[in-house]
Amino acid sequence: MAATSGVPALAAWLSIWLSWFYLAFRRIKSDSMTDPDRSHLLGCILAISAVLVAAVFQCYYTDLENNICWSLLTILGVQIILGKDTSDLEERN
Repeated sequence: MAATSGVPALAAWLSIWLSWFYLAFRRIKSDSMTDPDRSHLLGCILAISAVLVAAVFQCYYTDLENNICWSLLTILGVQIILGKDTSDLEERN
């Protein structure tokens, strides 16, 4: 990544993922998480970790299907990390 986008881009990219993982692990360790949310977030952590490790050996950053997968897992993880409550949606229906 540093070869194609530069060192500042690599630093920004690493800081994004490091902060995401830091917040995810902090959230997993909190007592306020339910077991299903904890398992979903752990699945997101493991899936994103697998893609990041695989990306060391092959370029996955320009492939549309992989970018869609990354986006889905990241957004799902962020939703769980931030603790979005879906009870408001259930009450409206």
